[in-house]
Amino acid sequence: MYEEDLDNLDDALRRLKIEYRIFLSGNRKKAPDDLRVRVERLVKKLSECGDLNFSQRFRFNTLVTRFYVYRDLW
Repeated sequence: MYEEDLDNLDDALRRLKIEYRIFLSGNRKKAPDDLRVRVERLVKKLSECGDLNFSQRFRFNTLVTRFYVYRDLW
């Protein structure tokens, strides 16, 4: 059940990284705020799930850490 959400989060993080690279290189005038907000909502949704198994929780924490590193860079 949560595997799909984790896959979506992983895909969204990849897309967000690409979108910010395009924005920061000057090829796009507007930052991808809508995608960033969707990622933040998904992170919040998954963080409130108490029934993630160990491997899902580990994967989630890894993805969230990656998101926070990216967010600090942007």
